Amino acid sequence: MMEYVKAFLVVFPLLLIADGLWLGLLAPQMYTRELNPLMRSSLHWPAAFAAYCFLAAAPALFVIPLPPRFFGLIVWSAFRTYCLWRLSDDQMGHC
Repeated sequence: MMEYVKAFLVVFPLLLIADGLWLGLLAPQMYTRELNPLMRSSLHWPAAFAAYCFLAAAPALFVIPLPPRFFGLIVWSAFRTYCLWRLSDDQMGHC
C-alpha cells in the first residue's frame, strides 16, 4: 500500500509543474483562441484539485501491479460503468 502512496506523492508535484508550464507558458494563447467559448472566467478550485488527484493516482493504479482482488474490482467497476453508459444512451445492451 505504501508504494501507491509514494507513487502518488512523486507524480502529483510533477504533474502540477508540467501542467503549470504547459498552461502557463507554452499554450495559453492556443487555449484562449480555440476554447474561449467553453472556458470559465475563474478557476473552480475543488474541481481542479479533484482532477489533479485522479490524474496523479492513475499512474500508481495502472503502472504498479495490483493484487488480483483489486484488479477484479476495477474491471468489474469499469464494466458496470460501461453498462450504465449504455443504458443512459438508450441502447439496451448485454448488461
